[in-house]
Amino acid sequence: MSSSKEKKKQKTDTVIVVAIIGLVGTILTAAFNSSVIIAWLQKNPESETSPTNSRSENFLPSSASLFFGPTNGQLQHEANGGIVDFPAEVSLENFAVEATFINPYSSTDHPWIMLLLFRNGFRVWAKSDNEWGAGFMANSIWTDSNSGQLQDNILFKNSNESNQLKFIASDDLGCLYVNNNFVSQINLSGLVQPGNIKVGVGEQEYTRSGATTEFRDFSIYTISSISECPK
Repeated sequence: MSSSKEKKKQKTDTVIVVAIIGLVGTILTAAFNSSVIIAWLQKNPESETSPTNSRSENFLPSSASLFFGPTNGQLQHEANGGIVDFPAEVSLENFAVEATFINPYSSTDHPWIMLLLFRNGFRVWAKSDNEWGAGFMANSIWTDSNSGQLQDNILFKNSNESNQLKFIASDDLGCLYVNNNFVSQINLSGLVQPGNIKVGVGEQEYTRSGATTEFRDFSIYTISSISECPK
């Protein structure tokens, strides 16, 4: 009789042990899956909240034809904050240009800037404090053209994250895009002429001596004239 009870107890104990093992396995599996999901979210910028401005991934006019690039390079910051640029060595008046800039450091450590320069005097920029702007130098006189503030979630601001600038120049019409978001139409009537096209960094407040800003996929396209900015 006691033997029968012992056998029943052994079976009960076995069932309990199996149940406990199964429960532990379920918990561990759930924890592992959660950690995998969290890691994936952290590593994939696509999972972040998308910027809320108008998306303009296909910003190129239908007439666009690749003329230069894509090419990669580095911009070594000047100690005095002077403009450092990489020229495409072209001469165009109407064009579309795009380039991706790698943040040289986190914006919480020091401000940074991204520049596109064209028509031998004009420049457009976006800064880590969300300022964007455009202006030109003619006859040794600097003239501001347009400026404004980007929405907070447009720029990626951590060290080694990247941001893309795109710009279209068509006669007196300019179109600025940041990370595939249409930012603004810009008046280019103050300087309509062929010129070199460059990527750059500069301004003492937005550079750090010894730092380097890398750029990627610097590309230029020839275009026919357009009357409005693609959005």
